[in-house]
Amino acid sequence: MTSKKISIAILGSTGSVGKTALDIIKKNTDKFSVDLLSCNKNKKLIIQQINLFQPKYVLVSNKNLFLNLKKIKIKRKVVIYN
Repeated sequence: MTSKKISIAILGSTGSVGKTALDIIKKNTDKFSVDLLSCNKNKKLIIQQINLFQPKYVLVSNKNLFLNLKKIKIKRKVVIYN
């Protein structure tokens, strides 16, 4: 019998607590899936996280990062929040 994965949203995924949470999720992919990642302005890390976890949504609070992610055509719904 297979159990349904728990959907997780990670707020501040590029910060220390967010990275720790994602490390735990990475070790337990049979139990968890990441539906949402949010960040402020760490472009390199959020792109790595998007590619690894394939979230449905990405929430960005920095307008410049939002525009950069849109330019490189991240295949996820990217939303800016101020």
